[in-house]
Amino acid sequence: MNALIVNLQNVEKRLGTKGILTVPSLNIYEHERIGIIGNNGVGKTTLLNLISGKLLPDRGKIQRQVAFAYYEQISLSDSTNVPLDKELLSRFRVPKVTSSKFSGGESAKLRLTQTLSAYEPGLLLDEPTSHLDGNGVNLLVEELRYYYGTLVVVSHDRYFLDQLATKIWEVANGKVTEYPGNYTKYLALKKAEDARQQRRATDYLKEKKQLKQAL
Repeated sequence: MNALIVNLQNVEKRLGTKGILTVPSLNIYEHERIGIIGNNGVGKTTLLNLISGKLLPDRGKIQRQVAFAYYEQISLSDSTNVPLDKELLSRFRVPKVTSSKFSGGESAKLRLTQTLSAYEPGLLLDEPTSHLDGNGVNLLVEELRYYYGTLVVVSHDRYFLDQLATKIWEVANGKVTEYPGNYTKYLALKKAEDARQQRRATDYLKEKKQLKQAL
């Protein structure tokens, strides 16, 4: 079994006025590829920030065994002290001009190059396909296929998650639920789960009706 590199235990974090993200227990193992999904504002980025150490939990404990490079969805600067991988810059076709003249897609490719050039054993990505066109997404997928470390990514891009994720974390109602497989496997499991819940609800109503009739 791969080594445990991150453990969240009894973690709680307040999400402003929107409630609390509660994580009784959550583990990340070496070489896993985890896709984090959920509606906007449910705490996906908060979860990444907790894993990275940018945020501290209001309660509980987080243990990390490796360093993580972090691609943030919103960045105030394109500057970095990390030497850039020139081959990666070329593959992403980042123009050799001042970054102030970059389009949204070009800026995203530059920041992705900066993040990937750090060569950390862990990698956190927050909506990395935003601003990328189809070719850019495919290039990123190919780069991440050969990434040797542990990948944790927040994304709404189904294609991206289907290509890379081996596990899905669904963030909803202040909780994180884990599903094996990629996004398509997650949808199938959710559909089966919803069908089971519907059957249980139907059986409950049927039994309630029978009890009333018996009384």
